[in-house]
Amino acid sequence: MSLVFFEPVSSGMNQDGETDLIRFSEPPQIGATVVIGGERRWIVLDIETYHHDDKAAYLAFIAPEGTVIPERALWSARQMRDSYPAISLDVQVCQNYVISDGLDIDGKPPTGRLYSMEADADDPTRGRRVPSQWRVEAVETYQPSFNGTYTAIHVCQCVSTNLPALALV
Repeated sequence: MSLVFFEPVSSGMNQDGETDLIRFSEPPQIGATVVIGGERRWIVLDIETYHHDDKAAYLAFIAPEGTVIPERALWSARQMRDSYPAISLDVQVCQNYVISDGLDIDGKPPTGRLYSMEADADDPTRGRRVPSQWRVEAVETYQPSFNGTYTAIHVCQCVSTNLPALALV
């Protein structure tokens, strides 16, 4: 089983419930259909391979069946790479469970304790960092086979700190 990331070619294509974008599975084939939650079927348009030692992770670009596909230069992830040349994709896992994921415009993986953002009680327009129970224990960096959309995919192996999050504020 490999780590597979499903990336809609345009942001905003997903509807409510279509959030199953990262999974441990066999890599899909170009032209295959996948379901990412919800009822719609998505077509795999392209696949990039990233390697770490003898392991591989896959980035599959997808679009809903029957939609107009924008030209490749207009795909959201490719535009992000044009704006942020060092951008990386990060995913935090505990065994085969995905905790969270995100992008880093500097291309650096998270380290140490993980944080999330929540609305500030005094000013809901501002966010505040809240420590989580998770800590990054190790990082596996997957490099693209050639000039990939992301400079790297960082798979961060996490462990539970077993400490109340508020104890470290």
